Amino acid sequence: MIITWEEGIDSYRKNTLEINDIENIYTVELCDRELPTEVRTFSDIIFDCLSDRDTKTVEVLYSGGLDSELVLKACIKNKIPVTAITMKLYVDHILINSHDIYYSEKFCRENNLTQKIVDFHIRPFYENGDHINYLKPYYITSPHVATHMWLLEQCSSFPVIGGEYSWPQDSKVLSPHRLSFNSCARFMKDKNITGIGNVLNHSLELNVKMIQQNIRTQQDINPSNIMLFKHKMYNNFELGAFEPRMKSYGWENVSPSWFDKPKYKDDLIKMYGDNKSIIKWGKKIADAMGGEPGMNDKF
Repeated sequence: MIITWEEGIDSYRKNTLEINDIENIYTVELCDRELPTEVRTFSDIIFDCLSDRDTKTVEVLYSGGLDSELVLKACIKNKIPVTAITMKLYVDHILINSHDIYYSEKFCRENNLTQKIVDFHIRPFYENGDHINYLKPYYITSPHVATHMWLLEQCSSFPVIGGEYSWPQDSKVLSPHRLSFNSCARFMKDKNITGIGNVLNHSLELNVKMIQQNIRTQQDINPSNIMLFKHKMYNNFELGAFEPRMKSYGWENVSPSWFDKPKYKDDLIKMYGDNKSIIKWGKKIADAMGGEPGMNDKF
């Protein structure tokens, strides 16, 4: 069985999921589309991405991380009414994402942003198998992604996920995208939720800008230190300084006695197989990187 869907402005991202008995193959193709002749700012491109909405307010799913904060800063600069949506994650009434809550609350308070806090209790959600209802239709094997989908259902206007751009391994090769983090747009369409499931990759123009800025930043700092790298990269946009922060290793990596991620992941893989990822890119992306069109299946 083969499932295909398109995403982004001008449907420039073509997704293909080939379902096999042992391993499913997920391919993202970044298709060539016309690019503006002038070089535009990040915030100008984001303004265009968010302009086609049917509500006044944008709701950004804000974990306290730099990607969603980048989108929030662009909304502020463009005077787009925005609300930050943040989950407080509990296991037996113990808050386990205090790192995220600290940075998100501080940023929203200092920037006079409305922040909507949503409580989520992990143990019953997973022990009852509620996560399977979210993940199984999309062959997702990362169990914590179900909480992203659940949070989208708690939004009331135009939800936006920061997402990810196409990360260059060097100036010639892109890393593949993971199915687990690139299925929210399908989920939103299925649930009639109007918004953007991956705004940093929503247009070819924006993806090109992110790729080029990444490659320039690689000349100054090793991308293996992801937090320092993103901090320097995002500071080079026109959105002001980003506060340095410690890396959060994710609530999903807490003690297995609280959330047994390996077990839930293995159960999902047994249910419908693991996923392999492939990325393909055309001339426009290749020109932006200074290389050639190509494909890659190695992270």
